[in-house]
Amino acid sequence: METIIRRIFVACFIAIMCVSSIEAQVIDLSEKQINDDQTIGKEEEEKRETHLNDILPEVVLYTSNGTIGINSPHVTFESVIYYIMDENGIIIATDEIDLPKNVEQTIDISLQPAGVYRILLEICGECFIGEFIKND
Repeated sequence: METIIRRIFVACFIAIMCVSSIEAQVIDLSEKQINDDQTIGKEEEEKRETHLNDILPEVVLYTSNGTIGINSPHVTFESVIYYIMDENGIIIATDEIDLPKNVEQTIDISLQPAGVYRILLEICGECFIGEFIKND
């Protein structure tokens, strides 16, 4: 059921992006388990029983200017570490960022050559990986 809802959400987001004049590619994040902790944190667990999969940030490759946008429309995440790797697994960019709710963080990869890349987001001890193709 979650997969169907996520696919519908992604399809709607892609349709919206196609209508706008900005060329963009949504990067689908798939979860790779690091540990068994499925909640945001001990304090947040008391507030709600939400899984990270339900509130993942949106990651978009803006093909028109060679940037990646990361936005968290649901909650604020503190101390998110991102890694961008080329097709050989070499890390070309990494940083620790905060993702305030509804504030897009931008990563410039415009100087990187065309190719296949992966973005890994480490959030609350769990890693989420997405793959994208950058064209020049």
